Amino acid sequence: MSEDKKSEIPKFNIPIEGSLGLLALGAIGYIAWKKKREESKLKESNSTVNTEKDGKAIS
Repeated sequence: MSEDKKSEIPKFNIPIEGSLGLLALGAIGYIAWKKKREESKLKESNSTVNTEKDGKAIS
């Protein structure tokens, strides 16, 4: 694939829940979904750690 065609590949917003379209892409879609899911889990765990101090929520 030439560089011109690579730049023409559209970017997609990948939902955390996944989608049938990602499944249709095959392994590439599955890998992209797993990456998005892991990023979401990290964000969630980081926000939980940042909002709690000494067992009390920080407002």
